[in-house]
Amino acid sequence: MARSTGSRCSCAFGSKRPSAQLCPAWAFQGRHRLPEHSRLQSRHWADSSRRIQRAQSQSNEEGGPADSGLSSSEAVPDGVSVYDSTEFDAGNITERLPREVVRQMRDTVFGFEFFVTGVEDYQANGVLFKGNLRGDPARAYRHISERLQAELGGAWVLYLLDGPEEGRPVAVVLPAGAGVEGSQPLPTLQEAYLAAVFCLATLITTLNANGLPLLEFDSERYRANLTAAAALAALPGTAIFFTLLLAHEAGHRWAALRRDVQLGPPIFVPAWLGFLGSFGAITTFRRVLPDRETLLEVAAAGPAAGAAASLVAVAVGLALSANGSGGIQFEPGAFDDSLLIGVLGRLVLGDRLLAESVNLSPVLIAGWAGLIVNALNCLPTGVLDGGRIAHGLWGRRAAGRVGVVTLLLLGLGGLVNTLALFWALLVVTLQRGPVPPVAQEIAAPPSKAARRLGVALLVLPLLVLLPLPLPVAPDVL
Repeated sequence: MARSTGSRCSCAFGSKRPSAQLCPAWAFQGRHRLPEHSRLQSRHWADSSRRIQRAQSQSNEEGGPADSGLSSSEAVPDGVSVYDSTEFDAGNITERLPREVVRQMRDTVFGFEFFVTGVEDYQANGVLFKGNLRGDPARAYRHISERLQAELGGAWVLYLLDGPEEGRPVAVVLPAGAGVEGSQPLPTLQEAYLAAVFCLATLITTLNANGLPLLEFDSERYRANLTAAAALAALPGTAIFFTLLLAHEAGHRWAALRRDVQLGPPIFVPAWLGFLGSFGAITTFRRVLPDRETLLEVAAAGPAAGAAASLVAVAVGLALSANGSGGIQFEPGAFDDSLLIGVLGRLVLGDRLLAESVNLSPVLIAGWAGLIVNALNCLPTGVLDGGRIAHGLWGRRAAGRVGVVTLLLLGLGGLVNTLALFWALLVVTLQRGPVPPVAQEIAAPPSKAARRLGVALLVLPLLVLLPLPLPVAPDVL
């Protein structure tokens, strides 16, 4: 067996150590204990802190300054917080970390990978550690979590989050099952009830969008067309559109299964706007996700599957419409409302779009509606798929800024476009957040394929929702 030659530790102590204990100095051996020089330094800081406190108490009693007995070289390093009983009166409550446990975490669990500089309360039953993160965030989180498990068992959960100061992450420790703000889903029974009610409402609005006037109670069309024949005519478009919605949800479920993520039931959002029967579905995470890569993959899989299925439906529908297999009279000017659909329509249908109306297949209408739904869900704001994709790609802080810009653009677009106004109101009322965190949200996703897919999906709204800059004559293309 080859002997290790040893290597000089890269920390400030610069000691010579065997390769099994090479720096990083926070690497744990056996029962996940800190290297000896780290433990000695932690005890030195703790002893120094107690001496400072005794000196301060003596000063208060005598009315004057007192000598702590520490030389300048022995003083507690700048920024190291002294966690005493005066800071946390709730230290004896069972949900709150006791003072001794916090010291143990600061000195033993976090080590040098997360150099603690301050400790604060977090919510009702957690503790927030401020500090300097050193090394790879994903590796540091894994090591700290392992040490937390070894020292304190499974009673506590670690979160490594973006802090209020840019570039300064924070570590949050909560009792297992408590969850951070924005991570608590609805009760299962309540969520299932909402899902069933909204699915029925979406079925009604989709049938209405496909020609069965279920929501036009006072119109002549309602009395004349509410027949069995009208219901049969509305079924193909309704069935195809629901299939596309389910393809979107199946994409989420497939990625969640791969990543061992628990999802709540999809809560479909009904729409009563033109040929749109639904705005898609709201899908919740039943527990906190481990990292941004998981968030990105699960969020992107839904619109990727839904948009792909919708594009297939559009291609088939255009081919059927070009061959005369239509059934729905449509105004050709609507093709100018979408850059992608407008270009595809003019390529395939050509001069037919110059007439006053064009006969289109319900497959094309359903595919077009599916593309709109997926494009809307890819808007990078709130807890939409696009907002989650942006969070996975760039982190919480950058995603929040992109979301604000997106909402402003939607609000401005709502002045001239009804769909933009409806969607802005929907995001503000239902999907604005708070954005649930992931357990370790500092490290960027390592998968290039996932990042490229996420960026491509964020481009989808520009292709589908923006109109043609100028009406393009068929012979130009």
